[in-house]
Amino acid sequence: RGSRKLSGGEKPCWNIKYAPKTRCELAMHKKKVETVSKVLTESLTLKRHKIIILSGPPGVGKSATIRALANDMKCSFEEWVNPIMMYEVGVHYEGEVEK
Repeated sequence: RGSRKLSGGEKPCWNIKYAPKTRCELAMHKKKVETVSKVLTESLTLKRHKIIILSGPPGVGKSATIRALANDMKCSFEEWVNPIMMYEVGVHYEGEVEK
């Protein structure tokens, strides 16, 4: 399913299972990754918490980039997904796909 929180014997979707885990695994333009990394680093080191908004069409690597960089930096992040959009594609707010 589309859920990141798996219960029981559920297996993750291929896009979650094979998602890049580190910066080296990202298939994005290096300059774009550097820009996002710089903002994250500044936010963490200067203790000036910022909101980072990445926009673009589905599947271009917005969430994957943040996850990989956060993993490299040993930090966590909060992802906000518009609940209206989630219901349009059949996903509950908790991230579980409707049958």
